[in-house]
Amino acid sequence: MSKFNFKKYIFIILSIVLVVIILNFITYVILIKHAKTTFMNNINQRKNFSITEFIEKTEFNDVKGQNYDKPGIILFGCGVAQGYSLPEGQLIEDKLANLLHRPIYNRSVGGAGIQHAILQVQSGEIDDIIKNSDNAIFIQPALNDNIRLHTFPGPLNDPHYIFDKYMYPTLKLKDNKLILNETIIPQIKGSVLYRILNKAISTALYTTKNSSNLHKSNERFVLKHFIELNSSLKAINPDIKLSVIIYWNDHNVWSDILNELIDNGIQFIFIPELTDEDLYENTKYKDLENSNPTSEAWDLILPLIIDKLGLK
Repeated sequence: MSKFNFKKYIFIILSIVLVVIILNFITYVILIKHAKTTFMNNINQRKNFSITEFIEKTEFNDVKGQNYDKPGIILFGCGVAQGYSLPEGQLIEDKLANLLHRPIYNRSVGGAGIQHAILQVQSGEIDDIIKNSDNAIFIQPALNDNIRLHTFPGPLNDPHYIFDKYMYPTLKLKDNKLILNETIIPQIKGSVLYRILNKAISTALYTTKNSSNLHKSNERFVLKHFIELNSSLKAINPDIKLSVIIYWNDHNVWSDILNELIDNGIQFIFIPELTDEDLYENTKYKDLENSNPTSEAWDLILPLIIDKLGLK
C-alpha cells in the first residue's frame, strides 16, 4: 500500500485555491471593464446582509397623502411597485393617494423580493407605519420571479449583483421559521465566481419544471414566505390585511399553492383577469426598455384593484 503523501495533497489543495482566487480576480476585472465602472468595492470587501443598514442606505419613495386623516396602505415589492422609470407624480403611491385620499407608504425597492418585505416588517423599523395602516399590498410580476428567494434577479453581469459588498438576502427554514441566511466567510459567497455560479444554477433549478422537482419545492418555499409576511404584519397590527397583486400570471399558474394562501387570509389579485386590454404587448401599457408597467397601465389597473379589494 502506498504511503499517504500529506504534503502532496496540501499542495494540490492550495494550488486549487490559488487558481480560484486568480480566476475570481480576472473575472472581476473583466466585468468591471464591461460595466464601464470603477472598483466600487474592494474585491474582498463583502458583508452579510444587514436589515438596519439596508433601511438606512435605501432611498424609499416619499410617503404620499400624509395630510389625509385615514388609515394608510403599505406597498411592498420590486421595481414594478417602486415605479422604476416612472416620472415623479405618476408613481403608484401618487395615484392611490389621489384616488383614495389616504396615506400611501411605498416600501418597495428595485431588485427586492418577499424576503425584503419580511425583514422590514420584522425589524421593528416600520412598526408605526404598520400600526397606522389597515392594508398591505405586495406587488409581484409573476411566479417565476420568486428566483429572488435564492439570488439577485438581474442578469449575470449586472453591476449591482457582481459588485455589491452586501450579500443578497435569502432566508432559510429553521424550526419551521424563516431566518436570515448568513455565512461565516462572506468573501466566498460574495465572490464573483460564486455569484455567477449561484445565479446560473439557481435559475436553472428553480424556474424550470423538470429539475428534480425543485421548481415545485420552491413553490412551497414561496408559500412559507407569504404566510410569514402575513403573520409578521398581524403580530404588529392584528387588523391589517395582506393582499398580493400578480401582474403577469393568471390564477392557474399559482394553482398548487393558491388555496393554501387564501386559507391563510391572504387575498390574491391577478391583473390579466381584471381587464381585456393587452398589457403585455401594447406599448401604451408596457415600457419596452424594462418591461415595467407605464403610467397609463396603472391608470387603467388601479381603479380595478381598488374595487376588487373594496378599498375606500
